[in-house]
Amino acid sequence: MRKVFILLLFSMLFINCKSAIYDNSVITSIKIDTLLSDKISIRAIAINNGKIYYAGDKNRVGYISLTDANKFERNIKNDTLQLEFRSLAITNNSVFILNIGNPAFLYQFSKNLIQKKLVYQETNEKVFY
Repeated sequence: MRKVFILLLFSMLFINCKSAIYDNSVITSIKIDTLLSDKISIRAIAINNGKIYYAGDKNRVGYISLTDANKFERNIKNDTLQLEFRSLAITNNSVFILNIGNPAFLYQFSKNLIQKKLVYQETNEKVFY
């Protein structure tokens, strides 16, 4: 029974791979474009509604519009801390970013990144998100 299952599994994989190889869609050209040339270490990106949202080093979060290449960036000030953002998530109405290190901050932004709200904070010597 086990041999029959393995044979069936391999035959399904072979059929699926074969159809993908002989697909009629052919890529004829690729265009590479630079969206951002600032000196920034971006560690989190997400694409939503024609915008590429990013979060990076030195308290920075922003987005670049894919339709008109407009850029919006803001610095998050929290005392004198240099925050390194490494996580970014987008919902229907909000953008969430999370930094690494101690203390950890989770911020909620509006989609245009104008309104900001600190929704979670954790201070502990072992905090590292």
